[in-house]
Amino acid sequence: MKAENTSGVVWQPFELESYQLRAAFSAQERLALSTPQRRGKYLQQKPVPAFLRPLYDIATRSGIKPEVTRITILAVLAEAARQDLPCHLWAEDIWEKLYQRRHLGGPLLAAFAFHLSQVPLPLHSTRCRQPAYYACAVFGRDIFQQELSRLMDVLVALGYSLRHQEMFLSAVLGMLMLENGDPRLESFTEELLQRGQQYRTNGIARAVGKVSHGLAAMGILSRPLRMRGYTGWKEKRTDGIAAEWVGWCQR
Repeated sequence: MKAENTSGVVWQPFELESYQLRAAFSAQERLALSTPQRRGKYLQQKPVPAFLRPLYDIATRSGIKPEVTRITILAVLAEAARQDLPCHLWAEDIWEKLYQRRHLGGPLLAAFAFHLSQVPLPLHSTRCRQPAYYACAVFGRDIFQQELSRLMDVLVALGYSLRHQEMFLSAVLGMLMLENGDPRLESFTEELLQRGQQYRTNGIARAVGKVSHGLAAMGILSRPLRMRGYTGWKEKRTDGIAAEWVGWCQR
């Protein structure tokens, strides 16, 4: 995901308590959810019905494409009708069943489940291969782009190439945000980044190391992670390289 120039974004955690949600559907709501045609009209109703408002708010700030948002919310409405239960009261298995449908928006469903039912994020699912999109869905696209842009500006100033780092760095930053539960760079800790390196490929470990360099330059960390934390660092070939230079690089 490409960084965009956004600034001045203040992240506000999603607060389910701010919505007026009921424990059961009214007769009018059951009728509105009863058929595909009625669900389509319900989705277009103005003002936005109370049941739809948290779904709309999560989707709006996620940056997910409108057509994907529509298909995904319609699937949630259909399941709500089958269950005869508002989605903020769903157990994890109901969300998981929807998540397995590949034509629906995985990041958006994960955000719905996380915010509405406190279902853990599917960080280790084979479907969660683009953590930047999941981070945008969960925390909001604007805050993700702002923090990515801030980090990239610092790394470029330190000498890193924007063209070679941007795509891979966005995925690693998204992964760290999701594992942290907070997208703000100031909330990142050395422990978070160390966990981000464990059981990961060398490429991801190096990208996390670059993040730590940026955070240290911003004064968020006291120092970058040590390079020797990368698996296999000392196994790199040194044929034809002056021994003194090899020693400097290893240190």
